[in-house]
Amino acid sequence: MVEKPEQFDLPPGSPFQGGHHRYGVSWGHQYHCVRMMRDEFFAQLHNRSTLVGMEVDLNKEEYTTEEIRLIHLAHCYDYLRQVILCHMDMTIEYPTGNSVAKGTISGYEVPHQCVKR
Repeated sequence: MVEKPEQFDLPPGSPFQGGHHRYGVSWGHQYHCVRMMRDEFFAQLHNRSTLVGMEVDLNKEEYTTEEIRLIHLAHCYDYLRQVILCHMDMTIEYPTGNSVAKGTISGYEVPHQCVKR
């Protein structure tokens, strides 16, 4: 919570009680999206997903809980795509023997370079 966001050159956040403004940090948003995508992947894998085959009319005024989940999931895919494009790691990867198929590149056991901030 931030009481006076203008002191930190921040735009207004989500209004919160007591005149505070609520903000989030990117890593939390990114983790939330990865977790949501993982949960849906395993739901589909075990035939428990309620989203398979669903289509959503984005011009409606109200949505069902499942439609909101699908819209949210689509947002997460696009959001993480943008994050990856913004923070691409230029490490050269090679087969390490830790892949599903021999000679393929998994990215495991290859030292990567994290961006220093």
